Amino acid sequence: MSTPFSRVPALGLLLLAACAPTASNPPANSPTEPTPHVVTDPAVTGAALRVEPVIDGSSVTVRLVAQQLGHVFGLSYHLRYDATRLELEAPSADAQPGVLGPDAFMVLRPGAGDVALGGTRRDPRQGEAEIADGTTLATLRFRVLQARSARLDVERVMVRRADGAFTTVGVQGALLEEVRP
Repeated sequence: MSTPFSRVPALGLLLLAACAPTASNPPANSPTEPTPHVVTDPAVTGAALRVEPVIDGSSVTVRLVAQQLGHVFGLSYHLRYDATRLELEAPSADAQPGVLGPDAFMVLRPGAGDVALGGTRRDPRQGEAEIADGTTLATLRFRVLQARSARLDVERVMVRRADGAFTTVGVQGALLEEVRP
């Protein structure tokens, strides 16, 4: 004797196959791989240096950007990072564009977990260079060594005017989350 269910086993198997999880339709309880992303620190008002990282696979390109610096005779700052999680790739000669003018003396000194950057005009009689809001001061590239979060912080910032006065400057760092080698 046949039942209504005995006539549809093939249809039932088809329905089960159609509802099975696929790569584009993972089951609701399966973990998905987290997406790498950047979390910037709260915005700073006034004169500041900002870190603007972009994650590209297992590399991170970091722009150090000026915010409302105005007229500058010289500046120095450090970018601190976790050397166990990120490795600075060899900086190119154009890592620091000539924002202080063609005759400026520029410094880029990499160390483990720290990059010292800066520059100065050679003579106070040259006056100051105007650094427009949003100007890229330096661009550095890092290779991700460990799959984790990693901080990028701007520290020890000094901005000087031609008369010798220093300017108070804020900083805005960033956290790289879920980066992978």
